[in-house]
Amino acid sequence: MVKYYMDQINLYQLFDRYIPKSNVMDLAPAQVLSVLVMNIITSVRPMYKVSDWVAEYLDGIGELPKNALKYNDDRLARTLDLLFNCSRQALMVDLSANAIQAFKIQTDTIHNDSTTITFKGEYGVQIAKAIQLRRGHNKDFRPDCLQIVRAVRTMPMMDIAQRALVQLNR
Repeated sequence: MVKYYMDQINLYQLFDRYIPKSNVMDLAPAQVLSVLVMNIITSVRPMYKVSDWVAEYLDGIGELPKNALKYNDDRLARTLDLLFNCSRQALMVDLSANAIQAFKIQTDTIHNDSTTITFKGEYGVQIAKAIQLRRGHNKDFRPDCLQIVRAVRTMPMMDIAQRALVQLNR
């Protein structure tokens, strides 16, 4: 059932477009990420147990169980690094558009709700491509604290929530 919905939104193809396979890879990042998505949805396991899950859960379904050991935690981590470094915003836009089209989601009205998440303490170095902790108009009136904004968008009748971390002060 999970694969059916993944196919409806062309998830594998999106992963493949944004994180293409290089000649040195024996597994496409799209394949690794698709397996990871299936694992998270059906049976959240720690990354070091995903290869066991592939062998058990997908037993007899295609080629995956034969290659279960290829889905080790090192490969998953490297692939997640590739996902982090791709154009995630463009990927999410395409994924959302595919879901809206595939499932005929009505987007006439969208409710937007946001809140700030406050961070206290010392932060030496932030990863440049990550959401940046910034100073802003803190709702707790704490100008000394760093924060990010968390946004949730919902559509009436469908109760579908789209979550987003919003970059402050752009």
